[in-house]
Amino acid sequence: MSKLLIYRDNALLTECPLVRDQLTIGRRDGNDLVLDDPAVARRHAVLRRSGQRFLLIDESAGVTRVNGQPLARKLLDDRDEIGIGAYRIIYTTDPAALPSGGPAGAPPEEPTRILYYNDEARRVGLERPFLEVVGGPDAGRVLPLTRKEVTVGKGRACELALTDEFVSARHLRITCLEGRYLLQDLDSKNGTFVNGTRVWTAALELGSEVRLGRTTLRFWTRRTEERLDVGSEEAFCGMIGRSPRMREVFALLRRVADSELTVLFLGESGTGKELAARALHALSPRTRRPFLAINMSAITPELFESELFGHEKGAFTNAYSQRRGAFELVDGGTLFLDEIGELAATLQPKFLRALEEREIRRVGGNETIRLACRVIAATNRSLRQEVAAGRFREDLYYRLMIFPIVIPPLREHREDIPLLVQAFLQGEAGRHGPVELAPEAMQALLDYHWPGNVRELKNLLQRALVTRRDRTIRREELTFLPPGGGLTTAMEELGDLSLESAERQVILRALREHRWNKKAASDALGIAKSTLYEKIKRYGLLRDL
Repeated sequence: MSKLLIYRDNALLTECPLVRDQLTIGRRDGNDLVLDDPAVARRHAVLRRSGQRFLLIDESAGVTRVNGQPLARKLLDDRDEIGIGAYRIIYTTDPAALPSGGPAGAPPEEPTRILYYNDEARRVGLERPFLEVVGGPDAGRVLPLTRKEVTVGKGRACELALTDEFVSARHLRITCLEGRYLLQDLDSKNGTFVNGTRVWTAALELGSEVRLGRTTLRFWTRRTEERLDVGSEEAFCGMIGRSPRMREVFALLRRVADSELTVLFLGESGTGKELAARALHALSPRTRRPFLAINMSAITPELFESELFGHEKGAFTNAYSQRRGAFELVDGGTLFLDEIGELAATLQPKFLRALEEREIRRVGGNETIRLACRVIAATNRSLRQEVAAGRFREDLYYRLMIFPIVIPPLREHREDIPLLVQAFLQGEAGRHGPVELAPEAMQALLDYHWPGNVRELKNLLQRALVTRRDRTIRREELTFLPPGGGLTTAMEELGDLSLESAERQVILRALREHRWNKKAASDALGIAKSTLYEKIKRYGLLRDL
C-alpha cells in the first residue's frame, strides 16, 4: 500500500496510508490531510490515483515543490519528496518505509534516555521518559520507558498491559530512535489518537496525550543533572591529555558512547577529531563491528550515491558488478563522516533522507536496505554560519547537532604539549632510539601558537628527529612553518627570485630537511604527495649523493 510520511521541523509527525482514490491536502478543516501552516493554501493540492500510482495536482498557484522543484502536476515515483509550506512529505510505495525500530544489531534491552550536555555549567543531563495513565480504568499506573521498544495493549505480553476492553491486544508500539520517541498504531480496532488527532505514526513530544479506547496516556520526562566526572587519566583510547579541557572531552566520550545518539565533532583541522571518533567507537557496544571513516570533501558529486549507498550491476556505465556502499559496509558498526561541512548543497537532501528514514537503496536498485550503523560526523567549519549563508540545510544542521563535542585547539591546552611530545618520542624510539628535548626547545613549543594543532606538532617533531645532530633536539633544530604555513608562504620568504626558481628551492629544501621522505616533505609543504612527485619531475630534482 502506498502512503505518505509527513515531517515538520526534522521530526516525523505521522503516516497517512493512501487507502482511497483521492486525498486532498490543505490548511482548511475538511481536507483529508490538514497542514497547520499559514504558507499552506486552504486547499493546496490533491493526490489522485492513476493506475498503481498517484498523480499530484497543485491547486496553490505554483508553491508545491517536488524534489525541490515547483511543479503543477507530477506522477509520483517512490521516495518523491513533496514540499508544502514547512512540511516535508515523502511518498512511498514501500510498506517497510516507516522507521518502526532502532538500528539492527543494537542491544534490545539497552536503557533509553535523552542525553545532553550543559557546556556552561559543565554538567551532564539525563531526561528519563515515562508513560503515565491519566485516564481510564488503569489511571495512576506509570511505565518507565527503559527499553528501546515497548508495546501497549490488552495482551499480557505488552510492557504496559491495560484492562480497558476497548483496547486491542497489541494496540500500539513506542520506539526510541536516536533520542526521539515514535509511536506506531499496530492496526488497532479503535485507532490511536495523539493530542486529539488520529494517527498511524506520530512523534511524541513532551506532554503529548495519547488516547486508545477509553484510556488516556501522557508522555513526560524526568530531568536530572550531575557534575561531569572528568577523571584523572592522561591517555584515553589513543588520545593524550591531562588538561581540564581534554579530560572534559574524555568524560563526554565515555558518557555518550553507549547511546545511539548522533555525535558531531567540532574543531579546527589537526585537533584529532577522527581519533575522538575512533575512541567513541571503541567504547561503544559496536566495538566488535567495523569502523569506517569517509572524507566527504574527497567524494565527487557524481560518485556520492555510489560511495555511500552502493550500486547495482549495470546501474551506470562501468558498473560491472554490484557494489555495497559505506552504509552497508559498516554492518552494525560506526560510520564516521569527516568534513561533513564540505557536502555539496545538492547532495544534502539525499543524505538527510537516509539519516531520517534509516534506510537506503543502492543506485539502480529497488531493494530497501535498513541502516544498521551509527553515524557520527566532524567538521572544521562553523555550520551555523554555513546555514546563514545558504550553503548548508538548516534541517540537516539540527539533525547532526544532537550531541556536539568540541575538540579544543592545541593553543587552548598548551599544558598537554610536554605529554604529547613524550608520547610521540617514545613511540618513535624503536626507529630513532631514545631522544629528549632541550629545555629551550620545549619552551619554544609552549610559546608557539600552533595553527595546525596536534598534527603540526607531530610533523615538526618528525622533522626534528631527522635533522637532529645527537640524542637531544635543540631549539635551532625545530623548523616551524611560517605564518599561514605551506608552500605559498614559504616561497614568499625567497624575495625576488622568479616564481619557478623560488618554488624549486622551497621544494628542494623540504626534501633535504626530510631526507627525501616524500610523505613528510609533502605534509610540511601542505601539498598532496602526487603534486610533490609532479614538481620533482618538472624541476628535475635529484637526491644528493
